[in-house]
Amino acid sequence: SSHAPDYAKARLESLVKQTPINEADLVVTMMWNTDRTDVDLHVVEPSGEVCFYQHTDTQSGGHITRDITQGFGPEMYTMKKAKAGVYTISANFYGNNSNRASVSTKVEIVVHRNFGTPNHTMETKVIDLGNEGKMIKVANLTIK
Repeated sequence: SSHAPDYAKARLESLVKQTPINEADLVVTMMWNTDRTDVDLHVVEPSGEVCFYQHTDTQSGGHITRDITQGFGPEMYTMKKAKAGVYTISANFYGNNSNRASVSTKVEIVVHRNFGTPNHTMETKVIDLGNEGKMIKVANLTIK
């Protein structure tokens, strides 16, 4: 199926539980459906600062939690108090080392706004990355 396996969802739940946030303006989670695949979540904040695995904490308070490079994810970006402006969310895909290279990698990105509040909304996007490495822009979010 195009969805990440159940254990990736279980890992996501445990990751969310371990994250010391009960409320956040913006939470972005990313999972994917192929093993031995590395996909990195990149978020460009309104300041121009990029939050990703080599720069996991930004001056504005953005944070990336990585789980696993063996495949499936999840990776999670959190911004407790989001500054106004545009947030660009991208998936950086390194190509598929799976021996089933014919299987294309699909990522599922879920954008949560007002996480942990009564105004919580979520939007899910599923994107087919194919099996060649590339950087794909997933969404531009405007926070007012």
